[in-house]
Amino acid sequence: MLVKEDILAFLQKGKFTNISFGTDLDDLVSLLGPTECITTISREDKRPASVKYDRIEFHFSSEEPQVLRGVQVTSEQACDAFMLKPDYAGIDRNARYKEVIAVLEANDIPFRESYSSADLSSQVIVTESGVSFFFSESGLIEKYGRFLQGL
Repeated sequence: MLVKEDILAFLQKGKFTNISFGTDLDDLVSLLGPTECITTISREDKRPASVKYDRIEFHFSSEEPQVLRGVQVTSEQACDAFMLKPDYAGIDRNARYKEVIAVLEANDIPFRESYSSADLSSQVIVTESGVSFFFSESGLIEKYGRFLQGL
């Protein structure tokens, strides 16, 4: 069964429709299928810190049980999507700052504009639901997502 996720719903509500924050790592892999795109916690601790399907990275807590605490969409090369079918709502990997603002405004998604605390020349957009967009100095999208504290 394909798992369809709408990025617009994620931007509006700060969460996916079918994949919830707090989902166990094993449950996510059972739902979406195995992936080769895995980042481990450390060289010593080989447990997954994140798994990637298509352009979406799912980040997990390091405590047991490992549960979903963050979702990030990257502009990097996609991995196999397996059972995940994302609708990126026109925000592709080459989207520019003004294009993202146009998508948010066209869909009545409240947001504020800011700058990265790490690099004041990099623009950031934060939706009312807590999804943050990060852009390069040239205005190209680098990534966007939401992370929860305390899971």
